[in-house]
Amino acid sequence: MMAVAPAAAAAATAPATSVQAAVDAQPFTVAVLRLLIQNNKAGLLIGKGGAGIKAIRDATGAKLYVHDLPPGCTERVVRPCSHMPP
Repeated sequence: MMAVAPAAAAAATAPATSVQAAVDAQPFTVAVLRLLIQNNKAGLLIGKGGAGIKAIRDATGAKLYVHDLPPGCTERVVRPCSHMPP
């Protein structure tokens, strides 16, 4: 029989955190996608008052992050983010 240290035994029987429990209960696949968009077209994606991004979020459930224009660049990074079932 293998001996288990008291601390290890307590850790093994400790309840999972709510975050870990949620991850275990709802497995998902992680996909990383980054799109480049010309800076002068970013406003079309964002829309007036963010209406374009809100419409995409409402239709797909994904969030869109439009990053600031890096110095010396003419394109911005757009990063969609969503949980996908396996």
